[in-house]
Amino acid sequence: MRTLNLMLALSVGPLLTTAGFGGILQRWNFEGTDPLHHLKIEGEKPKVIADPFNPSNHVMESVLLSTSARAERSEVRWDRIEYGVERWVAVRILVPDRNPSFRCLFQVGPIKHPSDASSKGFIQLQLPAGSDEWVGRVFLERIQRPLVRSGFGPAEIGQWETWVMHFRLADDDKGFIEIWRGAKKVYDGKGPNALAGDRTPLKWGIYISIGHRLQQDSRVLYDDIVLGDEYSSFEEVVKHH
Repeated sequence: MRTLNLMLALSVGPLLTTAGFGGILQRWNFEGTDPLHHLKIEGEKPKVIADPFNPSNHVMESVLLSTSARAERSEVRWDRIEYGVERWVAVRILVPDRNPSFRCLFQVGPIKHPSDASSKGFIQLQLPAGSDEWVGRVFLERIQRPLVRSGFGPAEIGQWETWVMHFRLADDDKGFIEIWRGAKKVYDGKGPNALAGDRTPLKWGIYISIGHRLQQDSRVLYDDIVLGDEYSSFEEVVKHH
């Protein structure tokens, strides 16, 4: 049945397969002639630059200036993850320096229902104002569950860090969210986390909330963003990290 499911997936759309049964649905390594393929740019346009630790490798640089016309964000977006599907996401993030302002640097979200024009946060990796401590926030208020705010320890300023998320949107006990920082699981939440029919994008870059402006310019680097299907695994989505 597993092999049959993979054959059916191949028949209906592009799928990058690996040596195992898992499928890599999308990967952004910022190489080639279209490094931002299938991404929508929101706010200040990102750059593709050489990796400061490996000049032959290319990475995405999100830059948000205190003078940016759209002052609240420099992000890219991929649509979309549907209700009920299990997905794996991996990303490498390098924060080059400290900044006194709040910054959300990666998110699965904002989550949205097709019948509702508004959208809400879902899973975010943040650096709070005046802090170098990573914080994970899981927004569950729209399903009458409390907001989750978890501290994940100090950011390794100037070093690449790997993050992995594994989740399924569901309004029952099939819902779950798992987060790893490096090889350590730092969050494990089970139970309802969405409304039936919800869907969500992936977004990465610098976001500081609408109506705000940075006190000082900020830049953050990204590489090897991988989206895996339900047959993928932690090992598969981080194999290039």
